[in-house]
Amino acid sequence: MLGQDFSYHPGQTQATTLAKWPILESLGIPLCSPSCANAEGITDESNQGVEGTWMNEFMKEADRRGYRVDYIGVHWYGGINVDAFKSKMERIYLKYGKRPLLHTEFSPADWNADRKGFNSRSPAQILDWMKQILPWLEQTEWISGYAWFSPSIDNLVGTSSALFDQEGNLTALGKYYQSITPENPSGNQSIQVE
Repeated sequence: MLGQDFSYHPGQTQATTLAKWPILESLGIPLCSPSCANAEGITDESNQGVEGTWMNEFMKEADRRGYRVDYIGVHWYGGINVDAFKSKMERIYLKYGKRPLLHTEFSPADWNADRKGFNSRSPAQILDWMKQILPWLEQTEWISGYAWFSPSIDNLVGTSSALFDQEGNLTALGKYYQSITPENPSGNQSIQVE
């Protein structure tokens, strides 16, 4: 196993990834599919124009070969429509045989932000979205885990989703994200943007 390269490289084909899959299966640990920006395979605001064929083709061939894929990895960077997010996740879950989802990166982004101060989503809007989505993720049995992608506070498209300010202190979003626990899946709902 030493010396094996399992990292993703731009342009890596499904065949290259599938050729290495039996090595991963031999480890006897749970396996997550590659995490794609467009796991569903349709064009919408969450996939930044990434074509939707990679994951579809990978999963079809993995299933045809009988390879074990325990979880479906998902990246998501869309808007703040709660129902649209939930519906998209359910479609992905159903599309790949009701395998649990792992959100390896996600947070709302404004892909049209073109200069500082012109992100259409405020931190308060993102916090409101987060307060609805994180409890849902915690309580949905087919969501096995998630990791918020915290852009830099200076990132044009993701500034409102930052968990840390310029000094490295938690933003209101960061404080709320930190408040979520298995014992308190709704977190501290009283946290507000100052």
